[in-house]
Amino acid sequence: MSRFALAASTALATVFSAGIAQADVTADDVWTNIRAYLDTLGGTLSVQPARTGNTLSTGELALEWMLPFDAGKVSLRESSFDLVESGDGTVEIVVPDGFELHFAFEPKDKPKFAVGVKFDMTGGKTTASGDPGDVTYISAFETITMSLTDLQVPEVANPDARLNLTMNDLKSEQRVVVGKLVSVSGSSTHGAYDASFSMNDGKGGTFEQSNKAAAGTGTYSMVLPRNGMDIMNLAAAVRGGLMFKADTEIKGYETHQTVMAGAKTVQEQHSVVDIYKIGMRFDKDGIALNGDGTDTSAKMFMPEIIPLEINLDAAKTAGKIALPLTSGEELKTVAMSMEISGLTVGESLWGLIDPGKAIPRDPATLRLDMTAEVKSFVDWLDFMSVKAMEDAGEVPGEIHSATLNDLTVEAAGASLVASGAATFDNTDKVTFNGFPKPTGTLDMTLKGSNALIEKLVGMGLVSDEEAMGARMGIGMVAKPAPEEGEDVLKSHIELTEEGQVMANGIRIK
Repeated sequence: MSRFALAASTALATVFSAGIAQADVTADDVWTNIRAYLDTLGGTLSVQPARTGNTLSTGELALEWMLPFDAGKVSLRESSFDLVESGDGTVEIVVPDGFELHFAFEPKDKPKFAVGVKFDMTGGKTTASGDPGDVTYISAFETITMSLTDLQVPEVANPDARLNLTMNDLKSEQRVVVGKLVSVSGSSTHGAYDASFSMNDGKGGTFEQSNKAAAGTGTYSMVLPRNGMDIMNLAAAVRGGLMFKADTEIKGYETHQTVMAGAKTVQEQHSVVDIYKIGMRFDKDGIALNGDGTDTSAKMFMPEIIPLEINLDAAKTAGKIALPLTSGEELKTVAMSMEISGLTVGESLWGLIDPGKAIPRDPATLRLDMTAEVKSFVDWLDFMSVKAMEDAGEVPGEIHSATLNDLTVEAAGASLVASGAATFDNTDKVTFNGFPKPTGTLDMTLKGSNALIEKLVGMGLVSDEEAMGARMGIGMVAKPAPEEGEDVLKSHIELTEEGQVMANGIRIK
């Protein structure tokens, strides 16, 4: 989550959150807790809370961050809300109808970008309880709606944009503990939601998107620096304990998107996912993202590229990536994986390229799993240092090893399976023209390629000369393996210590 997105969600996350404790808190205790949360964001906070009897009103809150190099500023404003002591050791947080958030980016000597969003909550309330410095919140609302109040876009005189979101049956819990660091943890559930966004660019182009889901759940935890963060050097905050972790699951997710140029459709797409899971981790060990989808279907129409609707269905889609962010002498792991299995293509596209059904239409699979060991010479979130290194033409890191755990492609009656590993000599960048010299092996098994090429020739999609060239190219690095079946080719590629490249024992470099 970016610093400004976190800022935009700060008061709301506190307002719509967490679990009940047994000790007493006052409105001032809760405000101190919220203020400590806000202070972690850095920048300049302007707010003038005022007390009347058992109620503390925050007044309008304004946060402002000055950008480096005199580049301008970013600001966030939000409406006032009340902290009302209930007389039983708890505090009710009362958010007025029409609660608003306003975000603005104002670059120096250039037009600004600004957006305002209004929230309305019905059928519920938020209660805070606990100890001073350790406050928990719990809330439940029948409905929350969000709409756009204003928008300013550079070079668009009168941007016409609309945003509407309705979320039902929202329940959330959050705990904020203030010590040397600020620790935040929570969970939420919601029922059906429906969202739509549309925008006219003022030049005849329009963009429309709608999203909806049947239900969702989420958990998260954060540790934030007590005295704020420098947006240009988040690496310092990470080394000081900054972390964020979140997991979300959405059921019955559906999205529709349309891009128009006047009356002409540029792109239209629609997708449905039965269960959609997203995970994120961000800490001193790096950043990791993962996503999984079950029973995904998609329809795409791009008439300028292909004049028919493309339909895709997949039983499973998944992806993961993990990247280190801090410098040091120790090796760190980079990991990436993806999988699309049970993939089928609709008859509209098959009918265009293979009306005679010569090619097998069994569900396809694509799977990739790779890891590497690297060394970083720079903290990647220290943006000034990264830029200085780039300007100096210095190398930001080294790769020391790489492993292809699995590459599997199964489609059209053919399959390719590969795996391998290599180490890299960073003291030798001559043998491979500026790249660290690799040493390792790669093993591949290709099945059904000749049969597929013959079918493509028979369909007229590939010429005899092109087929011959493909077979010759494959034959340079692969050899028949009749012991494993008909139309099976195997390849063993070796990168030697001497800088040679061997294919099945034959030197090709």
